[in-house]
Amino acid sequence: METQTGRSEGAGKFSGESLNVKIQRHSIFVLFVSVLLAWKTAQAEVVDTLLTFDPNVAASWTPVDFNNDGTNDFSFYFYGLTTLGGSATFFLDVAGDGSNHVLTQGSSVLPLDLGTTISFTPIAGSWADASSRPNMWTQLGSSGQVVGVGAPDSGDYMGVRFAVGSDWYYGWIRFGLIPNPPPDLPALPWPSVLEFAYETNPDTAIVIPTPEPNALSLIGVSAVLILGIKKAIKKRQKY
Repeated sequence: METQTGRSEGAGKFSGESLNVKIQRHSIFVLFVSVLLAWKTAQAEVVDTLLTFDPNVAASWTPVDFNNDGTNDFSFYFYGLTTLGGSATFFLDVAGDGSNHVLTQGSSVLPLDLGTTISFTPIAGSWADASSRPNMWTQLGSSGQVVGVGAPDSGDYMGVRFAVGSDWYYGWIRFGLIPNPPPDLPALPWPSVLEFAYETNPDTAIVIPTPEPNALSLIGVSAVLILGIKKAIKKRQKY
């Protein structure tokens, strides 16, 4: 009886150890798959360009060349008009050729918020040829208030698309204030071009902004799962 009990305990221990090894191997496989998935997602289908500026720059409206083919897809025109009373109103318009479109509402660019999907059939606004030079934002001379893309209490993004052959590529441009402007400049909130991105797959929607999976976070989650499995095995073996 004692001999049989000893063999039974040994068999149980051996079975537990085998299960432990199998689960550990499975956990390593899960970790490998997670790393592989992280590498694959790192091959981003969205190309994101974040601009940097010299500390003494107050405003910048850099032309945007999404695919770096040497041709600007969108340009910006800043100008001002002075009234008889002496106050100046400033404007920023966007421009492009017939193969570049922007999402507009009326004659102005439609400000967009985080999470907005830009596609062939937009949720709001309508596609307009950028050659019509729709207005991005306006700074009203009488009050100094800025209205439009990048203005306070307004969306910081504009939706765009550009054509290559018969294909459309969708993207967005983000506007905002450049950090640390020179102190001697007027305190006017002039939104500048800060960032832009586009979907490299033709005729494919893009979301503002497009979050990219973090490889380290995926690995971290896998490691936590493996640790949890090991603890569960040890706890089970005690009983």
